[in-house]
Amino acid sequence: MYTFWLVLVTIVWGSTFFIVKETVDSVDEFLLVFIRNIIATIPMLIYAIIKEGKKLFRYQEIWQGSLLGLMLSGTYISQTIGLKFTSTGHSAFITGSAVLFVPFILFTFFRTKLG
Repeated sequence: MYTFWLVLVTIVWGSTFFIVKETVDSVDEFLLVFIRNIIATIPMLIYAIIKEGKKLFRYQEIWQGSLLGLMLSGTYISQTIGLKFTSTGHSAFITGSAVLFVPFILFTFFRTKLG
């Protein structure tokens, strides 16, 4: 069953590159990323409020979440701008190959052993 969900998520993830590339031709990149982030933020915020309640609104969580959100937005903006200048296949390959670098970055900076 997990294989089915993995394949489904991969298909949805891969199809977004085509959609974003077509959308970038008529919508500003920053507006597109802003709208995508708002669409993702609203249900996640509702879930977090229901699940965590008042613990969610501590200074440390807000600060760390904002920092991570800004970094994620920066990567989305970079990827969206990059889609204007390259094919969807190249963009998907670069994004997918970045996943392979995460264990090496963790090992280099945090000495986390590779699994």
